[in-house]
Amino acid sequence: MSEIEQYLKEAFLAATSDQYPDLHMKMDMHPIINLFDLLDSLSIVAVLIETENLLQIKLGGHISLADETIFDASKSPFLTWSAWVSYVNEKYDHH
Repeated sequence: MSEIEQYLKEAFLAATSDQYPDLHMKMDMHPIINLFDLLDSLSIVAVLIETENLLQIKLGGHISLADETIFDASKSPFLTWSAWVSYVNEKYDHH
């Protein structure tokens, strides 16, 4: 697991553990789980904010992760965990 993926998992669990306490086990069992279908819109926003804040602390510099694809049911990076990891890695690669 890459350093960024570890941070993403930490941020994801911090943002969702109260509302979705068993989600981390589902993620470990099914890495292609459709997070977009499982999370409500406020949880997605919480994941975005938590991720941006943690990555800023760990990697320095702020990068906005929100764009027009986040809530698009066919293009969202939250469709799978691997899509989310790739999305964030790409944002940091282009920074």
